[in-house]
Amino acid sequence: MSQEKFAHKISADRTYYASIEQGRHAASITMLSKIAKGLGMTLEELFKGL
Repeated sequence: MSQEKFAHKISADRTYYASIEQGRHAASITMLSKIAKGLGMTLEELFKGL
């Protein structure tokens, strides 16, 4: 899935999502929750192993 499609899926601006993905911005807990949900997982699963 493209960044643009995924950003749309989680109701985020594509450029903001891209900057998170590239490590230029830190994501809020709310955004991390949206990303996890968009990936079909929980926040716990997203952070597992870190």
